[in-house]
Amino acid sequence: MRWFSFLVVLLVACSDPLAPEPVAALTVETLTVDDCGTLDGLALRLDTDGVDPCGEVLFVRLQVGGRPINESNGLLVEIAEHEALQDVIDAAGVVEIPLPDPRIRCSLYLHARCPDSYQPLVCGAGIFRASRLLPEKRLRFELEADVLDLRDDTTAGTGLFVDADFPVSKGAPSRPFSGCPED
Repeated sequence: MRWFSFLVVLLVACSDPLAPEPVAALTVETLTVDDCGTLDGLALRLDTDGVDPCGEVLFVRLQVGGRPINESNGLLVEIAEHEALQDVIDAAGVVEIPLPDPRIRCSLYLHARCPDSYQPLVCGAGIFRASRLLPEKRLRFELEADVLDLRDDTTAGTGLFVDADFPVSKGAPSRPFSGCPED
């Protein structure tokens, strides 16, 4: 009976029912990061999101855990003209934007995995595909791109793939981007 109780406690302890559901999955086939090495086959389960519409720009933060950015791994995506893009989605069902494009910018941060690296990693050539860009309801997009070192535009990685699909929930009022106009 003791062993059975031990196994039940072990199973409950190993499965965390309070763990947040993933909002996105991020994978990178090959990636070399300064002061961290080669991270081929990197896979992140992004379970924390932040969505902040700021005028015509939608800022989306997807990361592992609710820690501050400087202590986590994740992706920041800026989507300019998101309302016009949603109009295209409403008419056609999806919008596809070849990258690079000034409407879509993204950066990958690996501060938990590579705390000593300050290499700026951004999205290069690829495609952004969205079927929902409603900051008050739901976001659904995919991103495929190379990863560039922003300092000299050299390729730091290939095969970045992000699949994001999540409802947007409202939390406490907050404006992390102080330049945003008031609603």
